[in-house]
Amino acid sequence: MDVPGGYQVPDELKQILLNPSMSRNQIDEELDRTQRCLQHPLCPENYKAVFKTFLWMEDVQCEISIARFNVDRAHFTREDSYLALRIENVAESRPSLIPGDKLVATTPWAANNHGLANGAFIHKILKHKILVKFSEHFHEKYNGEDHKITFQPTRGAFQKQHHAINCVTSAMGLDFLFPTKINIREPWMDLKINENGNLATNDFDNEFNWHNPMLNPIQKEAIKNILRSEARPLPYIIFGPPGTGKTMTLIELIHQIVKLFADSRIMVATPSNSSANLITERIINAKVLRPGEFIRIVGLNYVEQELVPEHLAPYCGTVDIASERTVKDEVITTESGLKHKLQLKHLGRHRITIGTCVTLGTLMQIRFPRNHFTHILIDEAGQCLETETLIPMTFINQNCGTVVLAGDPMQLGPVVMSSHASNRGFGTSMLVRLMDTPLYRTDKTRFPKTSGYNPRLVTKLRYNYRSVPSILDIYSELFYESALIARIPAEGSDEAKFLDLVYDILPIKSVQQPKCGFVFWGVNGVNKQTPESPSWFNPAEAKSVFNMLLKLYKKGVRPEDIGVITPYQQQAKTIRRILEESNLQRPKIGSVEEFQGQERMVILISTVRTSKSQLLSDQQHALGFVASPKRLNVAISRARALLIVFGSPQLLSADKQWLKLLYAAINNDTYCGCDLPDHLAPHAISDRAINGYNYADEQ
Repeated sequence: MDVPGGYQVPDELKQILLNPSMSRNQIDEELDRTQRCLQHPLCPENYKAVFKTFLWMEDVQCEISIARFNVDRAHFTREDSYLALRIENVAESRPSLIPGDKLVATTPWAANNHGLANGAFIHKILKHKILVKFSEHFHEKYNGEDHKITFQPTRGAFQKQHHAINCVTSAMGLDFLFPTKINIREPWMDLKINENGNLATNDFDNEFNWHNPMLNPIQKEAIKNILRSEARPLPYIIFGPPGTGKTMTLIELIHQIVKLFADSRIMVATPSNSSANLITERIINAKVLRPGEFIRIVGLNYVEQELVPEHLAPYCGTVDIASERTVKDEVITTESGLKHKLQLKHLGRHRITIGTCVTLGTLMQIRFPRNHFTHILIDEAGQCLETETLIPMTFINQNCGTVVLAGDPMQLGPVVMSSHASNRGFGTSMLVRLMDTPLYRTDKTRFPKTSGYNPRLVTKLRYNYRSVPSILDIYSELFYESALIARIPAEGSDEAKFLDLVYDILPIKSVQQPKCGFVFWGVNGVNKQTPESPSWFNPAEAKSVFNMLLKLYKKGVRPEDIGVITPYQQQAKTIRRILEESNLQRPKIGSVEEFQGQERMVILISTVRTSKSQLLSDQQHALGFVASPKRLNVAISRARALLIVFGSPQLLSADKQWLKLLYAAINNDTYCGCDLPDHLAPHAISDRAINGYNYADEQ
């Protein structure tokens, strides 16, 4: 495989994006005029050009974003083998510098700005400083002098994605990316689910046991369909709503592939290190595979930041991108068991290779062979950029490979920094795009038994193992056509017992049995800003959240069982500060994005907003909950036993989905706090159908 490199941003495009005299709208107009590929919807003819342009837009935005860290005069301090540069709150800045970004230090007093420039790379990001390494000569001679500091983003991830576009479009073809029909092929293995609920062959009726006996019938069907792989090479989609055991399904699929296909080679790719670690951890805990049969590929920066979990280190390794003929044939194993400098000959032998999409792209740089992997499994595929998803696909066996995308199209997609790219669809994952094509869409007439999906292409998981029914019913109705089936009993379960324990601290009227786990706490607060930050906070809501945390702690609830979700960084800081001033332990407090993929017994949501005037701006900048269905879905689906929303009923009732939440609380007698606006008073809504009324339409 050719080595990725280059793919520089075209000068014309860069000049448009960096033009200081043009407004955002003017830049958009100029992009539409000059970039021909953007003048038409995405199609096979413009696919390469559109996604390369998106990547270049994002590339330039990264350059713009980190330029705010540039300083005219600064000095370094020595710290072990590094030089340290102090930058206040650099670790919490968003977007921030990352390891691998380049720093250029120039003598600031040089004539005509032609001072001697010295380049360094960032190795570590600490709370208020970064650690960098220059050349050995610079380190020896440096004596505390001031330098002008500028930053340049690392382009490695972009180069891998550009290269993947070229590889996949040429190797797999545009029919793979824009499927219009299924060419049904002979199944790899002619399997069925027998009367015992086990896998069995259709011909000789050989029976294969499941490694995990807790699988439900829909999970088993998904695994069987993928093992048959009759629609290959078209991607198979596991649609996994919150708490439906998507990762459990993938782990069982991995074990069955290894057992049933002796020559199989599996690549498991994810958008983040945390999700790759989870897959690795589950494989280890299952104790089906031996350590040498799988490897978790990690980036060198991840290792240098000391972020590799200690218990996973023996299963992890970094890739040596140097030519094998230029370095010693030597793998370095650290005390933790992590292996450094794995070469091509060390990497192809594992049955399973796990990593983030971008880190797995490092295999391109060592000319890893195409066609090596029989199965590419991409977890949390809804959170991947389409171009990131293409990276692992470059290694699929073109003749017989199976691609699986697992994720939830109803939850948050990938993060895109460039508004010019995001507004044109760069934030739409491949999983979401495919599910919006006629081939992958629901057809309940043809496929009534499989939620309307063609079982050769999609399985929608439905059994929910996370939330008590009173919470599940809310997000199931709002986002999943009321199709999710509760597997957490409303009585007798750990979640139900927890709700019993804390119910008397809730100032609600409800006496219904079983108890309702959803509470809406109306707060008449004011959203505010500080001169130092454009972010918003609401002191009244912060105080209400704090008081609830106090009550939960007095009931013996642990901080690790609680999550506080708020869309604004300033509100998160306000709640943390109140807790610190009271010498109380902090639960996890963060944005919706930080909680995606997680769950807590208790979720407290602070919505912050009280003024309608800023809602459009929030929507344009992907902030807040109002008019953001996916953000709302993720927030309310994290809770297992108790979900409390703190917010303004006057403002939130202007949104149709929030209105349904308010109705749910009112109808269950679990609304408390400030007085409801007149149009939401119980007597005013008693005869209204929830689905037919939207307060916003009356305004």
